[in-house]
Amino acid sequence: MEADSNKFIGGADGPTSIVFYNNSHKLSISQRIQITINNLKRRYWARRIVPGTHSLEEVEELLSTKYGFTEVDVSGVEFMEEYQQMRTTFLLEDMPELAADSSYLSSTSDDVGTIIKNLELKLQQERMLAESIPSEVYDIDFHKYIRRGKSQNDEMHIIIERTHEYIGGGAGGSKRFIREWKKIMKNTYLYYGVSEEDIKTKSQRYKELLLELII
Repeated sequence: MEADSNKFIGGADGPTSIVFYNNSHKLSISQRIQITINNLKRRYWARRIVPGTHSLEEVEELLSTKYGFTEVDVSGVEFMEEYQQMRTTFLLEDMPELAADSSYLSSTSDDVGTIIKNLELKLQQERMLAESIPSEVYDIDFHKYIRRGKSQNDEMHIIIERTHEYIGGGAGGSKRFIREWKKIMKNTYLYYGVSEEDIKTKSQRYKELLLELII
């Protein structure tokens, strides 16, 4: 049996990650090769992206009718938890002055446990702050679509947040199932598309499409 695997697109969709690194660390040969490959892919796709857009509502219709996704029940506990996480993320992006103090996270301490504990405390403070702000004052338009495979472990999901024009998602299960999800994500981004102005200005929407194509 193949091991479960996961992939997340977009920081707002997945859990917070902590990466510790050494600035003096040199890139390995394999890392340099991968960077070169990604640069070649980026140039290849940049020349082939053409104007053409669809709305997020049309994207959601595509997910349902072509790919067999089902929208998650908005009253479910898991949905509400993910909604709150994403609402907190976007709230702090839109109003960064509300973010909890993070100066202590830049400590040079080698105590990873302490750093993680401080980060969890910061996230908890920000979550409580977000929950204290009524949805009438600030809210997001959050939708989650899921599709399951033949195996019990096969499950993919795609997140649509209309207010900030966000598309993200993840998958777990067999390698074949995850490859299918990656293909669906690429097709979803291509269908969502970009305008001539997006291409000209290299907008965030354009950058996200290009990133998805080279993964």
